[in-house]
Amino acid sequence: MAQPSVKALGEVGLETGDKIEMEVLELQLRIAKRLDKPAIIHTPRKNKAVITAKVLKLLDRVGIDPSLTVVDHVTSEIADDVRRSGRWMGLTIQPAKLTVEEAVKIAMKYDGSMVMANTDTSTEPSWPQGVYDLEQSLNDIGAKEVARMVVYQNARSFYRL
Repeated sequence: MAQPSVKALGEVGLETGDKIEMEVLELQLRIAKRLDKPAIIHTPRKNKAVITAKVLKLLDRVGIDPSLTVVDHVTSEIADDVRRSGRWMGLTIQPAKLTVEEAVKIAMKYDGSMVMANTDTSTEPSWPQGVYDLEQSLNDIGAKEVARMVVYQNARSFYRL
């Protein structure tokens, strides 16, 4: 039974892209689709482009609404592929994943449309104030509307708040 307080499924995704991971991810995505819940999709640091391509194909095969998925840990390497898929982009501000400067470039390239900023705590060094720093950097270059979208409004839309 679906719980109304549950806003999304995830973070789920692939790290290596092996058969077991693909099977588990497909089942998780089918649950999100059946429950009509957004899904947050992990992409790895290694082999990002290859594994993201697998993720995008699987998302299409499962038939989950693109507007209900955010592909997380997007870098410039995969941003265009994610945009072409019609899915949301998650920009994870963390030293080992994406710098504020790189996030500014991606956010500006897409005018903030379907882009959300986040931070991440992992085994790698983290930057908890990364979203704040991104907002300030965007404001400093006069992109206040892009900043508002990327750090606030887009997440509210995606999570149906």
